[in-house]
Amino acid sequence: MIISKYPCKNDELILISKMVMGSFKRDITDFNDYSNLFDNKYLEEFTGMIKEAKMLFPPSGITEDIKVINKRLYKKIEDLRPEISKLEGYVKRAGDNIFIYENNFGFRELRDEIRGKNTDSLNIIMETVLQNLNNNISALKNAGLRDDHLKGIKKKIDMINADNATKALKTDERKALVEKNIEVLNRLWEIIADIMDAGKRIYRYRNKTKYKDYVMTSLKKSIRKDKK
Repeated sequence: MIISKYPCKNDELILISKMVMGSFKRDITDFNDYSNLFDNKYLEEFTGMIKEAKMLFPPSGITEDIKVINKRLYKKIEDLRPEISKLEGYVKRAGDNIFIYENNFGFRELRDEIRGKNTDSLNIIMETVLQNLNNNISALKNAGLRDDHLKGIKKKIDMINADNATKALKTDERKALVEKNIEVLNRLWEIIADIMDAGKRIYRYRNKTKYKDYVMTSLKKSIRKDKK
Protein backbone atom coordinates (compact mmCIF):
# COMPACT_ATOMS: atom_id res chain seq x y z
CA MET A 1 0.00 0.00 0.00
CA ILE A 2 1.33 3.40 -1.02
CA ILE A 3 1.08 6.07 1.69
CA SER A 4 0.92 9.78 0.91
CA LYS A 5 3.94 11.79 2.07
CA TYR A 6 2.43 15.25 1.68
CA PRO A 7 0.83 17.10 4.63
CA CYS A 8 -2.33 18.26 2.87
CA LYS A 9 -5.27 17.11 0.78
CA ASN A 10 -4.77 15.98 -2.81
CA ASP A 11 -6.52 18.97 -4.37
CA GLU A 12 -4.64 21.32 -2.03
CA LEU A 13 -1.31 19.93 -3.21
CA ILE A 14 -2.13 20.89 -6.80
CA LEU A 15 -2.96 24.45 -5.73
CA ILE A 16 0.16 24.66 -3.58
CA SER A 17 2.30 23.43 -6.47
CA LYS A 18 1.01 26.27 -8.64
CA MET A 19 1.78 28.83 -5.94
CA VAL A 20 5.27 27.45 -5.39
CA MET A 21 5.80 27.40 -9.16
CA GLY A 22 4.92 31.10 -9.36
CA SER A 23 7.36 31.96 -6.59
CA PHE A 24 10.06 29.72 -8.03
CA LYS A 25 9.81 31.31 -11.48
CA ARG A 26 10.02 34.75 -9.90
CA ASP A 27 13.05 33.83 -7.81
CA ILE A 28 14.84 31.36 -10.10
CA THR A 29 17.92 33.57 -10.34
CA ASP A 30 18.36 33.51 -6.56
CA PHE A 31 17.76 29.76 -6.55
CA ASN A 32 20.37 29.22 -9.26
CA ASP A 33 22.86 31.31 -7.27
CA TYR A 34 22.16 29.07 -4.28
CA SER A 35 22.55 25.88 -6.34
CA ASN A 36 23.06 25.42 -10.07
CA LEU A 37 20.76 22.39 -9.87
CA PHE A 38 17.87 24.85 -9.86
CA ASP A 39 18.08 25.54 -13.58
CA ASN A 40 15.68 25.55 -16.53
CA LYS A 41 15.80 21.75 -16.69
CA TYR A 42 14.62 21.63 -13.07
CA LEU A 43 11.87 24.13 -13.93
CA GLU A 44 10.74 21.98 -16.87
CA GLU A 45 10.64 18.88 -14.66
CA PHE A 46 8.54 20.73 -12.08
CA THR A 47 6.19 22.00 -14.81
CA GLY A 48 5.81 18.49 -16.21
CA MET A 49 5.01 17.03 -12.79
CA ILE A 50 2.29 19.64 -12.22
CA LYS A 51 0.74 18.84 -15.61
CA GLU A 52 0.82 15.10 -14.84
CA ALA A 53 -0.79 15.67 -11.45
CA LYS A 54 -3.54 17.82 -12.98
CA MET A 55 -4.35 14.99 -15.41
CA LEU A 56 -5.00 12.49 -12.64
CA PHE A 57 -8.42 10.86 -12.71
CA PRO A 58 -10.25 11.41 -9.42
CA PRO A 59 -11.81 8.23 -7.94
CA SER A 60 -15.10 10.05 -7.31
CA GLY A 61 -16.75 8.48 -10.39
CA ILE A 62 -15.94 4.97 -9.21
CA THR A 63 -17.10 5.87 -5.70
CA GLU A 64 -20.46 6.92 -7.12
CA ASP A 65 -20.70 3.61 -9.00
CA ILE A 66 -20.11 1.75 -5.72
CA LYS A 67 -22.82 3.80 -4.01
CA VAL A 68 -25.29 2.84 -6.76
CA ILE A 69 -24.37 -0.83 -6.39
CA ASN A 70 -24.73 -0.64 -2.61
CA LYS A 71 -28.17 0.93 -2.92
CA ARG A 72 -29.23 -1.86 -5.25
CA LEU A 73 -27.74 -4.49 -2.94
CA TYR A 74 -29.49 -3.13 0.15
CA LYS A 75 -32.83 -3.27 -1.69
CA LYS A 76 -32.23 -6.87 -2.74
CA ILE A 77 -31.24 -8.10 0.70
CA GLU A 78 -34.21 -6.34 2.27
CA ASP A 79 -36.41 -8.22 -0.22
CA LEU A 80 -35.13 -11.45 1.34
CA ARG A 81 -36.91 -10.73 4.64
CA PRO A 82 -40.37 -12.03 3.60
CA GLU A 83 -38.78 -15.06 1.94
CA ILE A 84 -36.88 -15.90 5.13
CA SER A 85 -40.07 -15.53 7.14
CA LYS A 86 -41.82 -18.06 4.88
CA LEU A 87 -38.90 -20.49 5.13
CA GLU A 88 -39.01 -20.27 8.91
CA GLY A 89 -42.70 -21.07 8.70
CA TYR A 90 -42.03 -24.25 6.70
CA VAL A 91 -39.36 -25.32 9.19
CA LYS A 92 -41.76 -24.74 12.05
CA ARG A 93 -44.52 -26.68 10.29
CA ALA A 94 -42.14 -29.57 9.61
CA GLY A 95 -41.59 -29.90 13.36
CA ASP A 96 -39.82 -33.09 14.45
CA ASN A 97 -39.49 -34.30 10.86
CA ILE A 98 -36.38 -32.20 10.27
CA PHE A 99 -32.86 -33.25 11.27
CA ILE A 100 -31.73 -29.96 12.80
CA TYR A 101 -33.09 -27.68 15.50
CA GLU A 102 -35.00 -24.69 14.17
CA ASN A 103 -32.68 -22.27 15.99
CA ASN A 104 -29.66 -23.80 14.23
CA PHE A 105 -30.94 -23.24 10.69
CA GLY A 106 -29.17 -19.88 10.46
CA PHE A 107 -32.24 -17.64 10.11
CA ARG A 108 -31.33 -15.45 13.07
CA GLU A 109 -27.78 -14.93 11.80
CA LEU A 110 -29.15 -14.17 8.34
CA ARG A 111 -31.45 -11.47 9.70
CA ASP A 112 -28.53 -9.98 11.63
CA GLU A 113 -26.52 -9.70 8.40
CA ILE A 114 -29.46 -8.10 6.60
CA ARG A 115 -29.97 -5.64 9.45
CA GLY A 116 -26.29 -4.74 9.39
CA LYS A 117 -26.25 -4.55 5.57
CA ASN A 118 -23.29 -6.92 5.55
CA THR A 119 -23.59 -7.93 1.93
CA ASP A 120 -20.22 -9.72 1.83
CA SER A 121 -20.82 -12.15 4.70
CA LEU A 122 -24.53 -12.62 3.97
CA ASN A 123 -23.70 -15.04 1.15
CA ILE A 124 -21.75 -17.34 3.48
CA ILE A 125 -24.61 -17.60 5.96
CA MET A 126 -27.16 -18.00 3.16
CA GLU A 127 -25.18 -20.96 1.84
CA THR A 128 -25.49 -22.57 5.28
CA VAL A 129 -29.25 -21.94 5.34
CA LEU A 130 -29.68 -23.41 1.84
CA GLN A 131 -27.62 -26.45 2.77
CA ASN A 132 -29.81 -27.00 5.84
CA LEU A 133 -32.89 -26.68 3.63
CA ASN A 134 -31.54 -29.23 1.14
CA ASN A 135 -30.71 -31.64 3.95
CA ASN A 136 -34.35 -31.51 5.05
CA ILE A 137 -36.01 -30.95 1.69
CA SER A 138 -38.48 -33.87 1.89
CA ALA A 139 -39.87 -32.79 5.25
CA LEU A 140 -40.06 -29.15 4.15
CA LYS A 141 -41.88 -30.04 0.92
CA ASN A 142 -44.37 -32.02 2.96
CA ALA A 143 -44.83 -28.87 5.03
CA GLY A 144 -45.68 -26.85 1.88
CA LEU A 145 -42.33 -25.62 0.49
CA ARG A 146 -42.52 -25.52 -3.32
CA ASP A 147 -39.66 -25.92 -5.78
CA ASP A 148 -40.42 -22.58 -7.46
CA HIS A 149 -40.21 -20.81 -4.07
CA LEU A 150 -36.77 -22.27 -3.40
CA LYS A 151 -35.61 -21.48 -6.96
CA GLY A 152 -36.81 -17.90 -6.54
CA ILE A 153 -34.73 -17.46 -3.39
CA LYS A 154 -31.66 -18.96 -5.05
CA LYS A 155 -32.11 -16.60 -8.00
CA LYS A 156 -32.19 -13.60 -5.65
CA ILE A 157 -29.03 -14.85 -3.93
CA ASP A 158 -27.31 -15.22 -7.31
CA MET A 159 -28.24 -11.62 -8.15
CA ILE A 160 -26.84 -10.43 -4.81
CA ASN A 161 -23.63 -12.38 -5.43
CA ALA A 162 -23.31 -10.85 -8.90
CA ASP A 163 -23.62 -7.34 -7.47
CA ASN A 164 -21.13 -8.21 -4.75
CA ALA A 165 -18.64 -9.37 -7.39
CA THR A 166 -19.11 -6.13 -9.38
CA LYS A 167 -18.68 -4.11 -6.20
CA ALA A 168 -15.44 -5.96 -5.39
CA LEU A 169 -14.06 -5.18 -8.86
CA LYS A 170 -14.99 -1.51 -8.53
CA THR A 171 -13.45 -1.36 -5.06
CA ASP A 172 -10.19 -2.86 -6.35
CA GLU A 173 -10.26 -0.44 -9.29
CA ARG A 174 -10.68 2.52 -6.95
CA LYS A 175 -7.88 1.31 -4.69
CA ALA A 176 -5.50 0.91 -7.64
CA LEU A 177 -6.41 4.37 -8.96
CA VAL A 178 -5.94 6.01 -5.56
CA GLU A 179 -2.52 4.39 -5.17
CA LYS A 180 -1.50 5.49 -8.67
CA ASN A 181 -2.61 9.05 -7.89
CA ILE A 182 -0.71 9.07 -4.60
CA GLU A 183 2.45 7.82 -6.31
CA VAL A 184 2.36 10.74 -8.76
CA LEU A 185 1.51 13.27 -6.04
CA ASN A 186 4.32 11.96 -3.85
CA ARG A 187 6.80 12.67 -6.66
CA LEU A 188 5.32 16.14 -7.07
CA TRP A 189 5.62 16.71 -3.33
CA GLU A 190 9.32 15.78 -3.39
CA ILE A 191 9.98 18.63 -5.83
CA ILE A 192 7.80 21.07 -3.89
CA ALA A 193 9.51 20.15 -0.60
CA ASP A 194 12.94 20.59 -2.21
CA ILE A 195 12.05 24.06 -3.52
CA MET A 196 10.47 25.12 -0.23
CA ASP A 197 13.51 23.99 1.75
CA ALA A 198 15.84 25.94 -0.52
CA GLY A 199 13.51 28.97 -0.57
CA LYS A 200 13.43 29.15 3.24
CA ARG A 201 17.21 28.92 3.42
CA ILE A 202 17.65 31.62 0.78
CA TYR A 203 15.19 34.13 2.26
CA ARG A 204 15.04 33.40 6.00
CA TYR A 205 17.44 36.27 6.84
CA ARG A 206 17.08 38.13 3.58
CA ASN A 207 13.43 38.70 2.72
CA LYS A 208 10.69 37.76 5.19
CA THR A 209 7.93 38.29 2.62
CA LYS A 210 9.44 35.88 0.12
CA TYR A 211 10.33 33.51 2.95
CA LYS A 212 6.61 33.01 3.71
CA ASP A 213 6.05 32.02 0.08
CA TYR A 214 7.96 28.81 0.84
CA VAL A 215 6.44 27.96 4.23
CA MET A 216 3.87 25.17 4.08
CA THR A 217 1.65 26.53 6.86
CA SER A 218 1.46 29.92 5.11
CA LEU A 219 0.58 28.29 1.79
CA LYS A 220 -2.16 26.13 3.33
CA LYS A 221 -3.66 29.11 5.14
CA SER A 222 -3.72 31.05 1.88
CA ILE A 223 -5.54 28.41 -0.18
CA ARG A 224 -8.00 27.58 2.60
CA LYS A 225 -8.79 31.27 3.01
CA ASP A 226 -9.52 31.52 -0.71
CA LYS A 227 -11.90 28.54 -0.49
CA LYS A 228 -14.13 30.29 2.06
